[in-house]
Amino acid sequence: MTESTYSLKEDVRIRLDHNDQIRELAGDSKEITLHDIQEHAANPVWRMGENYFVKVISQQLADVERDWYTVFREEGFPSAETIIVPYKGVQVLLVTSKVEGTSLADEIAQKPNNEREPIFREMIDLSARLAMVATRAYKRNNQLRTTWGVFDKSEATFVYHRALSTYGKPETIEKIAPNFAEALNRTNMYLAQQKEQRVIYLDAVGSNMLRGPDGKLRRIDFEKVSAGRPFGFELTAILDTPVTTIRRMTEEQEQRLIQEGYMLLREQAKRTEGLQLAIPRDENALTAFYAASTVKNASAIKSRRDIIERDQRRLELPQYERDEDETTLEKRIIENCAGRDFHYEKLKRSLTALHKQTKDDIFAKARNELEDQLWRRMHANCNY
Repeated sequence: MTESTYSLKEDVRIRLDHNDQIRELAGDSKEITLHDIQEHAANPVWRMGENYFVKVISQQLADVERDWYTVFREEGFPSAETIIVPYKGVQVLLVTSKVEGTSLADEIAQKPNNEREPIFREMIDLSARLAMVATRAYKRNNQLRTTWGVFDKSEATFVYHRALSTYGKPETIEKIAPNFAEALNRTNMYLAQQKEQRVIYLDAVGSNMLRGPDGKLRRIDFEKVSAGRPFGFELTAILDTPVTTIRRMTEEQEQRLIQEGYMLLREQAKRTEGLQLAIPRDENALTAFYAASTVKNASAIKSRRDIIERDQRRLELPQYERDEDETTLEKRIIENCAGRDFHYEKLKRSLTALHKQTKDDIFAKARNELEDQLWRRMHANCNY
């Protein structure tokens, strides 16, 4: 087998197997083995043995992760050690020691729907605590790195145009679906103006959490860290992620969790010296959440589409030019098609909720344009 015909996973495995530091971690003379655990992601993540995670990542993102693991270790939270192994060009292999525990994503998936709500409360509580710890640490140390900057007007404008590009040229979509474009612009700009609500965003999805032997939750994976976003983005990561969600969640149940999330954040803010935050209450909290959910789900549809189309292009290549096999690519396409459809349903829900909260008809009109005109523009082939 020549080097050009190795799969990505095999190529990574060989690179790790020839690294002295990684060989020492392996602890025996056997070949290092990698096991798939996140094939649906834009970049695959593997488990190495029982104690380590491995992923291909840029040096910049690897540095971000290393920074935040260090922050939480110094703050007394169980947190992983990281090793960065040179790979190809600007890419490195980030090897992360596993904080002891089981994946919360797996735990949620195995629970009946009616037993999931308490787990979400735990996720929200941990996220509120870590948001305050991270925000305080970032304020004290201006050398800490993040993946993204604050969600300001510039970022809001970028995200707005990116979301519109899901369905065609943004200037075209502004003409054929003016209410959808205006609703998306309003929610982006509303969030960009909430400077007093900004906390460090850590992407609190279930796959980024473990339950330790003591029953408490721990965080892993800090690849997607923002220097400052309204807390609604973090709640959206918890509540609006496929697989780790509560299916057929009632409006009352959902809004109870949202209100509880903001309440927990207010409590943590009161206990954190040096931070002046204005955490929304009651109806304002619901509006803040559904605005964040609208923005995040609109953007997630674009991300899913990009992965689907990228992998469809890869499938058209000869096998020797691919870095992954056909089965892996098809599986990831199917999973991302399901994820795209999930975010579409959540986007419709958020527009409906904003109409109810604000009494502004533009959100109802936006949902109608999304359903009647936009969705069919990007419904990629997912029949595999």
